[in-house]
Amino acid sequence: EVDNTTDVRRHKLKLYEAWGFPELWVEVPDASPRPAKWHGLSIHVLEDGAFQEVAESRAFPGWTAADIHAALNEGRLSRRTHAILERVGAALAKREGAQPNDDPLLRSQRQQGRREGRREGRQQGVEAGRRRGRQEALAEARAGELERRAAMVRAMVASRGLDVSADFPRNVPDFAAAGAEEVAAAATLCADEVDFAARLRSVHAPTGG
Repeated sequence: EVDNTTDVRRHKLKLYEAWGFPELWVEVPDASPRPAKWHGLSIHVLEDGAFQEVAESRAFPGWTAADIHAALNEGRLSRRTHAILERVGAALAKREGAQPNDDPLLRSQRQQGRREGRREGRQQGVEAGRRRGRQEALAEARAGELERRAAMVRAMVASRGLDVSADFPRNVPDFAAAGAEEVAAAATLCADEVDFAARLRSVHAPTGG
């Protein structure tokens, strides 16, 4: 709930509580005409039928009210917010049982691929072997990276209650080419699977000359 001019906590919070929303964010933007002391975000979670204010989201574990407010008021996704979203996405993926479920495993896969590539190159003793090994290692690392991002996106949209197809987001044409920041931003802001695809398509659409 974006609170620009009125105090949601006095006027509407009880309605959301009665409707049974498990978690509610009340955001007073930095651009709000309300006094600066009101600017910020508060998180309210339902406990025993009543809202309790907490410092950290339960829907997005590890994302604090202060960091959410900073992200919502950025003109462009910052490196800090991107790092936070990566961490939150990994936590969501682990909670939902998505695979690969953490960065250490991905690093291990990359290292194994590189070792195998170097070993094949030395055994064959030719540049072709070394080149093929490097290509295979890079391809494996890229595949692992895409799988991790796909798991993060699925966990993020699932935590927001969005229904997506079984192949999402691998079936989105621009997913493989998109950067980590673009994918995280689209997953955070999209209304559904079609909107996610449109957000990535708009980023990669060719510009007229």
